[in-house]
Amino acid sequence: MVERQTAGSSGESGCCCSVAVYNSSSPDWEELSRFPTRCSDPAGVSWQPGTGEKIAVWNGPLEHLLQLFSTSGRVLLNFSTDGLGIRSLAWSPCGQILMTGSLGSSELRIFNTVNCTYFASFEHTDVVGGDDFVTENSSVFEEKELPAEDIDGKIIQVSTMLEHFYQTR
Repeated sequence: MVERQTAGSSGESGCCCSVAVYNSSSPDWEELSRFPTRCSDPAGVSWQPGTGEKIAVWNGPLEHLLQLFSTSGRVLLNFSTDGLGIRSLAWSPCGQILMTGSLGSSELRIFNTVNCTYFASFEHTDVVGGDDFVTENSSVFEEKELPAEDIDGKIIQVSTMLEHFYQTR
């Protein structure tokens, strides 16, 4: 659960957001932990699939900020960058990879949640579809049957090319 708490009790202005973790199997929903986030306008919270040991929190559309926490509240990752916020977030089924899609750009960022690091980004197309997309952006392959004696020769050629490639690197 994400809560926005006004910090006005001590005369401060603005707001402070926190994540609270509750035990849903207890009859009174016992609070297990509560910790602050840097998010000023949280857009979402997501539990790590599988182990459930980590919690991802990301900011709204105006600031690109992703935080990864342990369930006890220890900050494992703070990632922010220039630009608009995070449009979408998805975990790999095993929970070891976390991906975010950005608002205002076509960038996909990938994070390793085992060691809590950002490790790659990729550009993607904005729109998939339309009549021209298929003909202009697709590769067409044609399968051909080869006689059995030609197959051995082709395998040897490919093996030789790979050996040469790795020797020159």
